Amino acid sequence: MNQVHAPICVGECQFDNRYMSDREETVHVRWCDSCNHWIHEQCAGQAIVRNDVAPCSKQSYLMVNTMDQQSKDVMPSGVQVILGWPICRKTRDFSLDEESYWHPYSAERLVTMAREWYWAHGVPEDWQQRLVANITEDQEQELRIFLSTPYPLYYRCPRCSLYI
Repeated sequence: MNQVHAPICVGECQFDNRYMSDREETVHVRWCDSCNHWIHEQCAGQAIVRNDVAPCSKQSYLMVNTMDQQSKDVMPSGVQVILGWPICRKTRDFSLDEESYWHPYSAERLVTMAREWYWAHGVPEDWQQRLVANITEDQEQELRIFLSTPYPLYYRCPRCSLYI
């Protein structure tokens, strides 16, 4: 998954294919593993609630009940929760010298790690330490919140129709 110089959105993008702007709502993007593309939520179309998500085999990690029994046995519940999250970035404000700025904020590294473990059919014994090693101390509390937060809405990639 090469997200560094990945294209942003679709040809008819509402935000001129810009990733960041001064407006908070323009920086809610979703990653499509199939297209290797970032898509603005606003450009992806109708939002889908989790109960209506019916993933194909390429995205079986989105639904715990699609795992075979062996995978369920080795997937701790915390990892199962993370697997259900899309890779998405939203904006977060911060202040510097009394000026407000926006930066992308995401738990995508955690979601990516969980997906890698899912496809490998195994979770390392030190999985919690590995997750925490990928976040700052300030984010540890946010990880706890992340694990207990209801799933966000999903979208369909306008390019390939997978869930993002």
